[in-house]
Amino acid sequence: MSTVPPYIGSLVTLDAHALYRVNGVPVWECDSTGGGNLSSSGPLTPWMVAGENTIDVEVRATGPDARVEAQAGLQGADPFGPLEHQYAWAAGAPAGRFVIAAPADLPKWAWVSGDRWDGADEEIRGVLERFRGAIAARDAAALRRFMTARLADVEVLYGPMDPAFVESSMNDMFEAVPELRLPITVERFQGGRIVRVSGAGGTEPLVVPGADGEFATMMGRWWSRVGGEWQSIS
Repeated sequence: MSTVPPYIGSLVTLDAHALYRVNGVPVWECDSTGGGNLSSSGPLTPWMVAGENTIDVEVRATGPDARVEAQAGLQGADPFGPLEHQYAWAAGAPAGRFVIAAPADLPKWAWVSGDRWDGADEEIRGVLERFRGAIAARDAAALRRFMTARLADVEVLYGPMDPAFVESSMNDMFEAVPELRLPITVERFQGGRIVRVSGAGGTEPLVVPGADGEFATMMGRWWSRVGGEWQSIS
């Protein structure tokens, strides 16, 4: 069982476009301008470091019915209970900021030791092509090399995983070869230790279309070069 502090957060938008940044990294982006309701939520801990962590809510656009709500904090006994830090958009509060002090023994995630990469965007396209190629070739060894850091971080966050479950999950990735949605946009954070990649239209760069025209699977958003090897993270 994991003993990592369960810091979590959420972002909800209605007729608004907002980003939720943890230490400068836009972990969530919800754009519901023009109507509709979007939300994102999940653990914040993998983006945090020991000591002070800053969470910023950046509201980029609002419509006449705009609503933006965000929160962050330690998950309590009630998984649906309100968190310590709360933000609600208003004309007089166009942005939100939370500061969370994490304990000194917070785990050191793979990206923290990542290389400070500042190479050409074309290098990332090559990484995506190789990742896609490993899936197309059903090359489990190559795929696992890309996923090594991510699997290690997941075990730290949630505790040991059943090897059979890991193998099954990776085999599921071989069910369909994702499309690479060009052009890609490459953004660097944390001095290049974290790389965020978006595909055409702002989606994740690798997608598997579903029968209904929606995306059945999306992947390839977050990367870090650890020890000279590109790794899928988060």
